[in-house]
Amino acid sequence: MANPFPAEAYASALRAAKPTKGQLAMLRVHYAAPARVVSYRELAGAAGYQSADAAHLQYGTYARRVAQWLKIKPHYWVNAIADDVMGTQGRPFRLRMRPEAAAGLESLGWVMAKRSA
Repeated sequence: MANPFPAEAYASALRAAKPTKGQLAMLRVHYAAPARVVSYRELAGAAGYQSADAAHLQYGTYARRVAQWLKIKPHYWVNAIADDVMGTQGRPFRLRMRPEAAAGLESLGWVMAKRSA
């Protein structure tokens, strides 16, 4: 999904979508993951959910609010904040955080920006 929105628009949308405590925990783990790629199972662990399905529901619900604020209709709601990375040979479906979403999280101060060594 091509995205014409700058980080400032994402920051506004992320804030307006009012994440729950669990949703914010998932955003932070997603941001901090290597290459910002995670599975729903990893997101579930971050938020204290018992299953990947619960994380999928909660992350998708939050992403839908972000998409609605941005007035976009992605193929899947989660694509408002992440791109799909298909699983391979036993690896589950994964999500790569969109750079604009990562920059929005940084500008809100919800995460610490990664610095190059």
